Amino acid sequence: MEHSVDLTLEAMMLDSNACDLDKEERPEVLSLLPPYEGKSVLELGAGIGRFTGELAKKAGELVALDFIESVIKKNETINGHNKNVKFMCADVTSPDLNFPEGSLDLIFSNWLLMYLADKEVEDLAQRMVKWLKVGGYIFFRESCFHQSGDHKRKSNPTHYREPRYYTKVFKECHSYDNAGNSFELSLMSCKCIGAYVKNKKNQNQICWIWQKIGSDVDRGFQKFLDNVQYKSSGILRYERVFGQGFVSTGGIDTTREFVAKLDLQPEQKVLDVGCGIGGGDFYMAEKYDVHVIGIDLSVNMISFALERAIGLKCAVEFEVADCTKKEYPDGTFDVIYSRDTILHIQDKPALFRSFYKWLKPGGKVLISDYCRNDGTPSAEFAEYIKQRGYDLHDVKAYGQMLRDAGFDEVIAEDRTDQFIKVLEKELNEVEKEKEAFIQDFSEEDYNDIVGGWKAKLVRSSSVSRDGKNNDTCSMYFSEVYGVSVTPIAQLPVSFYEFMCIGDLNVISGAQRTVHLMVTNKVLAGDEYELLFSPTDRVYFPPFKSRTLFLTDIEARRGGASASRGHPAALSGSGASQRVGSLVSKGPTSQKQGVSIVATQVSRSVRALDTSIVPIDIEDSGDNQGHHLHLDQMKLAMSLVPQMESHAARRLIVVSVLFRYLENSDNPEKVTSLKRQELQESYDTFWQSISA
Repeated sequence: MEHSVDLTLEAMMLDSNACDLDKEERPEVLSLLPPYEGKSVLELGAGIGRFTGELAKKAGELVALDFIESVIKKNETINGHNKNVKFMCADVTSPDLNFPEGSLDLIFSNWLLMYLADKEVEDLAQRMVKWLKVGGYIFFRESCFHQSGDHKRKSNPTHYREPRYYTKVFKECHSYDNAGNSFELSLMSCKCIGAYVKNKKNQNQICWIWQKIGSDVDRGFQKFLDNVQYKSSGILRYERVFGQGFVSTGGIDTTREFVAKLDLQPEQKVLDVGCGIGGGDFYMAEKYDVHVIGIDLSVNMISFALERAIGLKCAVEFEVADCTKKEYPDGTFDVIYSRDTILHIQDKPALFRSFYKWLKPGGKVLISDYCRNDGTPSAEFAEYIKQRGYDLHDVKAYGQMLRDAGFDEVIAEDRTDQFIKVLEKELNEVEKEKEAFIQDFSEEDYNDIVGGWKAKLVRSSSVSRDGKNNDTCSMYFSEVYGVSVTPIAQLPVSFYEFMCIGDLNVISGAQRTVHLMVTNKVLAGDEYELLFSPTDRVYFPPFKSRTLFLTDIEARRGGASASRGHPAALSGSGASQRVGSLVSKGPTSQKQGVSIVATQVSRSVRALDTSIVPIDIEDSGDNQGHHLHLDQMKLAMSLVPQMESHAARRLIVVSVLFRYLENSDNPEKVTSLKRQELQESYDTFWQSISA
């Protein structure tokens, strides 16, 4: 091989600055190794011995192997005084090369696999797993993507692969012992070599550490992240919504806003905990000339981050790491930054104490994360948190944990309103680009994203006991139609058992509808396929007993007649009888239409121990069905107080109000008299349920 002709450090590293690089890079690589004092170590591709002498200082026994005889002889000349080292000239790809199964504690290689063909890499990986003891480690470091050194080569046998190739090969390795027990490799770390990031702004030098474990060992949260929550396809969908390089809410916009609070200065060092695919790190490094270390437990996230770094020439290094197990020297960082990540951490106080130690005096920490309302969560919501593995706290408690860890001048802000606005903006953008999104991904992916974003809006908009969250319906009526609706904070306590969410985006066209939902507050965190149905279909989330749902359902009438919307209440059977009289007495075709819809919907929720009552509150005397009689609205208001649920009463009235006003020819021209009558009817209704 070309670099083996001249047996110098520059030739080995293929870089004219090899001596200076070696002074930083070699100690860094050695510092990454798992404990191997007194252990059995195999060094593959040992070369002239750049690492052999250092490994020999701690290893119990070391085999240094290289397939070029002149190279291994020079290594022996330099390091032969170490009596615990055996020098071997052999080809790692040869089937004749063998070591007893389960005999090695550590297999080390540096720039070896990149010179092997794919099949050779895969075969060697399988053999290495067999040679390792259970609990033993494999460390290898490779050049990825493209050449890192400045040495010009006449020919280049190197395979500059993507990091995910090596990850996949070693993740799929298995071995079996004589008893039939299965073993595999667990990824302990994957990271950039910092010396190359610092000196060359190059993330292409990457190392991996794997440990041999039994296949029955639970690999825990990392496996969940990469196989469930952050699969590669899911990450790409998130990036499509948030923008290139981002997987957290608001993308570059919120990143700019939050980072501006840190007063970053050139040459400062930043730790990003839960860095995702690196967009925030690239921004900080390029905008403020800081050095960023981004860590994430997800292998998929870091793989994408490394790919996104190609060609950027910025001082950002990435590592697959568990922040609860990672250690840094005290006073390492000027800033610690984390976006929407720490909800996964169960022992936040311990992590915050680590943050405090890792920061320099005067250092800053900025965290955005998901929180919950104060007080004890309901049983159902607690179960949701448990299923997700989240550890959620209210904003005040979150801030106090930081103070308890030693931080001063803690500012804990509730940014829910901002979060909702960002979600709505992102959702609107996705819906506007529906066709392009489906073309790039699939309709299922589109529905997953839209449903997921609407679920986030539900969780974020759920009504809290302190009344701080907006009552969307109240705001709509008071601002658009001038009707004064009781503030959410004044509602009866029983109302807080429920939440009211209104899409309130009127669908354009001949038939305009609004989709509202009332559901038990404890379901606020549940995942929904779709929260608000389009006019031609109805989707039901996973409701539980006593859940209420109110939505405009398209009544399908025979012939070419225009469709009409009919609110339907999904409630307990006791309430259903009391609102039954709200069904229109209109023409047979209309009643049949309502009946058809009710039957179809009933079938879809038959197992939910609930009943559906279609409520036609439109003027049956109008062939177009676009107007509502005031007396019919008053009838609805007079009947709904009989219902057992305050939430059901509330929502039905809101729906009646909305349809009455929305079905007017011109809502802006609603007369003051109508407004007065409407207000009086509402006030009468409110008094009846507040008594």
